[in-house]
Order: sequence, then C-alpha cells, then structure tokens
Amino acid sequence: MTPDDVRHYVKSLESNGVFYLKNGEACDLVVADMLKGIPEKCDWAKYSDVPFGDDNLRKIGICQGVEDDDETIFFPDDWEFENSISYRGSSAFIPNEEIEERIDFLKKAENGINVYLDKKTGEEIFISEKDELKIMTSQEIHDFGIQIASGLLEEEGYEIQGVNNELDLNPQIIAKKENQSSYIAIRTGCYPGEGQLEESDHSKMKELAELDGAVPFFVSVGIANSDSKTEEGMGIPVKGAGFNAKWSGLKKIS
Repeated sequence: MTPDDVRHYVKSLESNGVFYLKNGEACDLVVADMLKGIPEKCDWAKYSDVPFGDDNLRKIGICQGVEDDDETIFFPDDWEFENSISYRGSSAFIPNEEIEERIDFLKKAENGINVYLDKKTGEEIFISEKDELKIMTSQEIHDFGIQIASGLLEEEGYEIQGVNNELDLNPQIIAKKENQSSYIAIRTGCYPGEGQLEESDHSKMKELAELDGAVPFFVSVGIANSDSKTEEGMGIPVKGAGFNAKWSGLKKIS
C-alpha cells in the first residue's frame, strides 16, 4: 500500500464512523508502518519484531494490543518471508523522489489499480490510479518552489526580471533591487528535507553572475503537505493539497 492508499482507506473508514485520530492520539484504529512502527501516539496498540520460524535470526514486524500475549500470526496464502518488508527492510520502500526513475508502467489491473515494474528489484508493484494523478512531479515541485520564492522576493522589494524553470539550467530568477542585479538559484525539497544546491552549481552561478555584473544567490525552499496528519504524509507532495512552506532567504554564493 502506498501512503495515499492508506489515507484513502482511513478516510473511507472515517466516513462510516470509525475514526483514526482524536486530539492527536489513535482512537478507533491505528496505522502501523513496517519501517517506522506506529507514527502516532497510541496507548492501546504496540508494534514489535518477533521471531519467525524455528530460529531467532528471522524476525517479522507485528502490531497487536498492548496487553495481547497471543503469538498466533496469520499470513496471506502467498506470503513469503523472503519477499516481505520484514526481511528486505528499506529496499522494499520507494522514496517519492525516486518514483519517476525507478518504476515503469506495465498494465492496467482491475478496480483502478495499475501494475508497475520496480526496476531496482525486478518485481511488480501495484498503485492506485488515484495516487498517480495526485503526486506532483519533480518539475511541478521545482515550479512550486520558484513560485514561492518569487512571491517572497517581491515582498522584499525585488523586481523580478526573468524566470527560468528548467531543472538543470541556472539561474531560476533574475531580479533587481536598488539598481543591483541578482542571479538566484532555487532548489526545493519535500519535508523533512529542503532544497540543496550542488557544489558544481556554486561555481557555475558565480561565473554567470560575474559576466553580467550581478550578485549570485541561492534560495532553499522546503514544502510540507499540511493536509497530512502523519510525519510520513507531510513529505508526500500531493497535487491540490495544502502546503506549509519555508525558505532560507537569500544566501550569497561566495
């Protein structure tokens, strides 16, 4: 399940009177992450790793009531330990920034589910069509960061003279204030990260600015999905969602 699939499912439960969070704590249900455990405060459920099979070397992650000591575990018919996240860990998880490069579309399945190939593992993965439509691309994240920075620069008295939104072409903004031109590189990252400028781009920006008598600057933008109630969800750039944004201000490249 992708994080968005989880959110859709939780919303469907809440529409029927089964609620996830109340006052920041798990209420009628709890979401357990195979890599991070239970992300929200919960005093009635626990996540733990327990031995699997006849040895103590293999362990699987389980979620159960805090007072539940029953060691009976149920698996789907085709479940295999070697293909589980308990065994493979973070290699089974695809970070949002890797989605475009790492997966290829294979076919449409039933009920609005599409099948993709994970080029890193060679395995098929299943993603809801709803999720595909909502995740922002790298270009859209980049454009959003430029939009945020442009508005904040204008508030500080800068006149925007030119905007370039190509991912690999600097600067993103040419601006002027008090008769001084500024070349501004902008990078945008998703929570908990922020935009980072590669070291090679520092020297390129300095050279470009010097040619035109401008001052080179870097602006780092960070965006967080404000519609999400979880730490993980805040880092997923969903189209149409609300966002909290922060920026570094102008950092002179020297």
